[in-house]
Order: sequence, then C-alpha cells, then structure tokens
Amino acid sequence: GMYRSGQGMHMGLDLAAACGTAVVSIGDGTVLSVDGRGGSPPHNLMIDHGKGYVSFYGHLLERPSVAVGQQVD
Repeated sequence: GMYRSGQGMHMGLDLAAACGTAVVSIGDGTVLSVDGRGGSPPHNLMIDHGKGYVSFYGHLLERPSVAVGQQVD
C-alpha cells in the first residue's frame, strides 16, 4: 500500500484522522511549502508559525488550496 510503517525517524507529534477529515492549521502562520519534499504522498503542506514553530500536514487527499507565502489563520 501507499502507507507503511518504518518511514524513518522524525521529530514531532503525529495526529491521525479518518480519511476525508477536513484539515485546519494549528495556528496563524505563513505557508512555507505545498507538495514539498516531505515524503508524505499524495499531498502535503508546511506552515511557519514563527518563534521556531512549523507544522507539517502530510498524506492529504487533495492538493491544499493555498499558495507559498500566503497567510493563514
């Protein structure tokens, strides 16, 4: 399958949700990447929240409808 265990060690907290669940930003920030190099197909998103905090959203069903540099809340 597309998803399998052993995809490598990473620092962070994984939050699982049922397929098709809407994804919202954990806080205000600026879009750093859309479908960037993250190893989490089919789509992914990275948001910079400032003060050293970045959130990454992987294994998204659809390409996020935001652009790099866009402010989100």
